[in-house]
Amino acid sequence: MAEPNYTKFTLSNGIKCVLYPREEIHSVKIKVIVNVGSLDEDKTTNGLSHFIEHVVHDGTEKLPTWDAIDDYTNLYSGSTNAYTSSDHTQYYGTFPFQYIDQAIFFFSQIVLHPLLKKEDIEKERAIILDELKRGEDETDFLIYRNIKENRFINKETSFSYEVIGTRDLLLNYRKEDLIKFYEKHYVPENMEIYVVGNIDIEKTKEYLHNHFENSVVHKTFGPKTERKFKNEFPEYSGFKINAKSKKDISQYYLTLDFPTFEYYSSTQESRIKESFVKSIVASSEFFQSILWKRLREELGIVYGVGTYTYNLDTRAMNIIQTSFDKKYLETVLKEIYTGIEKILKQDLTDTVFLAKQRKIIDTQLMQLDSPDNMINWIISREDEIEIHGRGLTLDEYLEFVKKLKFNEVIEVAKNIYDWSKVNIGIVSSDDSKQVEEDVKKYWNIFTSQQQRLI
Repeated sequence: MAEPNYTKFTLSNGIKCVLYPREEIHSVKIKVIVNVGSLDEDKTTNGLSHFIEHVVHDGTEKLPTWDAIDDYTNLYSGSTNAYTSSDHTQYYGTFPFQYIDQAIFFFSQIVLHPLLKKEDIEKERAIILDELKRGEDETDFLIYRNIKENRFINKETSFSYEVIGTRDLLLNYRKEDLIKFYEKHYVPENMEIYVVGNIDIEKTKEYLHNHFENSVVHKTFGPKTERKFKNEFPEYSGFKINAKSKKDISQYYLTLDFPTFEYYSSTQESRIKESFVKSIVASSEFFQSILWKRLREELGIVYGVGTYTYNLDTRAMNIIQTSFDKKYLETVLKEIYTGIEKILKQDLTDTVFLAKQRKIIDTQLMQLDSPDNMINWIISREDEIEIHGRGLTLDEYLEFVKKLKFNEVIEVAKNIYDWSKVNIGIVSSDDSKQVEEDVKKYWNIFTSQQQRLI
């Protein structure tokens, strides 16, 4: 199998660049990553990574207004966007391949030459506050708020922060705050650029040197900031039940979350095994998965049930999530408990394991036909190399999956699903204390043959 032959180099100012030519397509996909997010913030700066991501799109040195930026991307038929996460801010877009120079210029303006004007800050403040209100109206906001408020013993660390920040902080940030935070974190050594598409390697290198290196030779940047969350993180809490109330909803929204393999301290292989565990537990992709089969197909009491990892780099949670009519609370809790116990006792067939194994082997290369999937795969592999000193090649990944055994996946499940460490969360319109008491009552019944957790 031919491995993706991508080129990796570093500009003289410290910006990491990765280029992967795909001559058979007619576009170019670019991602610029600035390694700063809510985990890099404290109680006085929470929300600034996201705030800056907004404001940089309102004006740069050579594109001084938001409409000049819009005119520019339209002129070159580009589609761009950005987001902020717990550990990075990403600026990305797709342009016709013949405009690769103009595309790289655009992103260099956004991340290296923003104006951060006072009037733009005020405009974005209002927009972000509206975004916050909208988010708080959504059930998902309360679900994640519930998880983060209860998963850690110390609730005052950046691991409990919302990416968007708090209303009080957002109302009081000034231009000086944004500039100080920007100058601290938007330094070349803290940036990475990934380019995939119909490109000429040497010409693309020239464009990157021009726009991301030569355009800032007159500027002085500070050193790359130490990321404290790599070494300072909160302990996980033990068993806990917590409910939140939202009056305008009719269903119960349930989560069970367990500490799982943290990205910084676990191997890539262990996380691959966990992906099999999640598919076996609950997945809309595999109807025979334990909880999907029982709750959706056989009992018909939920629309869907899924399992996913909520990753915070040095902390991580394996989460089971579903929603249902309140009258099914006892049944759903019992079925989840019973289903996980079947997995832990290996009282199930390997049907889903084999289906997932076969699907990866058959479709992995097909999925990488997509430039989006390819660039994400490259970023993931480069992250593995950066953090762990190694990253599986495609050959190595597929060979590992081929050789993986069902009992190895079950052993990983046993490592994750520890009932003494589960957090059970519910968002509903009912009284929170009463919901917690109901869950406690039912849970004690299910675990009555074992050591009580409450």
